[in-house]
Amino acid sequence: MTRFILIRHGKPDYSKIEEKGFMGHGCDLAFLSKEGIIQAKNVSNHKLLEGADILISSPYTRCMQTASIISNKTNLPIIGELDLHEWLPDLTYTYKDSKTVKDNYHKAINDYINNQITSNEYESIYSVQIRVLKTLKKYLEYQKVIVVTHGGVMYSLTNNHYPHCGIEEIKYDGKILIK
Repeated sequence: MTRFILIRHGKPDYSKIEEKGFMGHGCDLAFLSKEGIIQAKNVSNHKLLEGADILISSPYTRCMQTASIISNKTNLPIIGELDLHEWLPDLTYTYKDSKTVKDNYHKAINDYINNQITSNEYESIYSVQIRVLKTLKKYLEYQKVIVVTHGGVMYSLTNNHYPHCGIEEIKYDGKILIK
């Protein structure tokens, strides 16, 4: 069974994104804040990372920057994985404010808890879990894989919320997920 060490990215800074007027996926270009850089440096020293075979990451800037800091410490190259991206709050790619994102997130969590899907405006937590597990299956040949990703992705696998640079180990063999 492969050990996957899940790490949520460090705290981002959206101020430059907001100054540019980016919306939708443009928000995913945000870099880490100074605090986020410190968080990433701290998590790069975590014992769970010792002996990892490979480092994979969501392609979003905040994850790749976090992965880069971890890569410098672990000497592992980074492999970008598109389907490790964050939960999609707006499948129309037209939202213009963070309130929509927050509202849809709470609706999606409620759907997940109640085992239902009430909207096709946002990605269901079930869909996140399916696409992420499909991605993780590609790495079952390894003993230990570091995965830099997002809070929504981690929630879909563990039913827990994590702070920035929160870390969690799961085990997965392609069929059974152990938290």
